[in-house]
Parts: sequence; C-alpha cells; structure tokens
Amino acid sequence: MIKNTQETDREILLWFHQRLVHRYNESHLYDYMHRLRWIILATPAKQVSRGKGIDTTCNDVKELGNLMKNLSEFEKSLIEEG
Repeated sequence: MIKNTQETDREILLWFHQRLVHRYNESHLYDYMHRLRWIILATPAKQVSRGKGIDTTCNDVKELGNLMKNLSEFEKSLIEEG
C-alpha cells in the first residue's frame, strides 16, 4: 500500500481514485469520481496533512472525537453504511 512516509495529500487522493477505478471497477464517469478529481486538483501539490496536531493513531472514523459532534446527515449516513 503506502511505501513511503512522504506522500502528499494529492498523491494519496490520486491513489484512492486509481484504486477505485482499477481495483473496484468504479466508472470514472460517476459524479463522485468527477468530484474526487476536482478535490485532487484543488489540493496543494506539496501539502502533507499527516501529523498536524494529532498525537495518536486514529483506527476508526468514530475515534475522531469532537469532529464527530458536527457531522452532516450525509456524513452520518456514510459512517453508518461502513
């Protein structure tokens, strides 16, 4: 999976995109895939979010603590599906 600790956020998002297309056979024409590509393009090329203000490893979405208090209904539905 991730072989290097220096991947940028953009590289990780691109990896997700490619995995969805090539491993899970998602069509690149789906609306959410277009949206993912827009997010990839909007992400600064050298941005690396790993470790910014995070002291511990997060093993599950539910471990995100305070962020979980302000979820949209859409975000809640995504977590419930998983």
